[in-house]
Amino acid sequence: MKKISLLLALLLVLLLASCGKSATAETTTEKETAPTVAAETAGFTLDDVLKANDVKTLVSAYGGVSATRYENDEAVSETYYFMYAGKIVSTTCATGKDGEKTYSCTVDNESYKKVGDRLQFSYNVDAQKKPSKAYLFGDAVSAQMLEGKIDRYEEPDKDSWCFELHDADGDDGVSCRCTVLKKSFILKQIDWDYGDGSTAKVEIKHGADVQTKEFGLLDGFAKDLRTVTCVCTMHDKQGKESEKTLKVQVPYNVEPVWESASDVTVYLDKGLTKAYKYPGNGEKDYTVYVTDAKG
Repeated sequence: MKKISLLLALLLVLLLASCGKSATAETTTEKETAPTVAAETAGFTLDDVLKANDVKTLVSAYGGVSATRYENDEAVSETYYFMYAGKIVSTTCATGKDGEKTYSCTVDNESYKKVGDRLQFSYNVDAQKKPSKAYLFGDAVSAQMLEGKIDRYEEPDKDSWCFELHDADGDDGVSCRCTVLKKSFILKQIDWDYGDGSTAKVEIKHGADVQTKEFGLLDGFAKDLRTVTCVCTMHDKQGKESEKTLKVQVPYNVEPVWESASDVTVYLDKGLTKAYKYPGNGEKDYTVYVTDAKG
């Protein structure tokens, strides 16, 4: 799990408004804890929060949503959720420790990463992937954490609930504190504590507060698609051969990356003599041949 340091100065300001903490420019006081509230009083569960933060629901209601992560007083990644060409999308720009930026996006739950002049996505030839439900909450909190439970409810102010989650395994010291709007359970902020002195923060904004960014990732999804055909030849444990043909429609600048649980090789010809090389961006359809045969 990536460890991200807390944006201290900005957190002090935000805590004044959202979670009832006190601080001044001259002095630093002990962190105050809001009174614990019984689960019955709070009247919501983790499942309620998940449903409220479904990406389709949020985008339909607000038009745009952003989630920004901070490290060492700097934003290390920014993600935007919105509609584009009739599809629910997200775009992300992440900045590494060396200052290098990487870009990725999702379109209708399919994930793409920018590599050179194109986008790549993984396609498993063993079984076609089924899109998963897109939760904003799930993007910000690990699947393992979502299998855990709410350990503490707090009421920091009249408009918000705060609650704490701990890892399902409960043995690594990791926890996160989530702040949601009281009436809708929509996430405002997530504060991580990794149990070793390192922390992270994710700020979430909605609607008029968000100016979405495409990062030049999406233009192909508004244009005609081309067809990439994959002829897949595989062998079972007894050596019996089977063949199937897969077809996927992609934008002009998207390259499917063919994967399998088996060790496979990709070719550009039926005779399996021409090693695969990306044919390049464009409108022309093309065919690849994937096999687990050796030699």
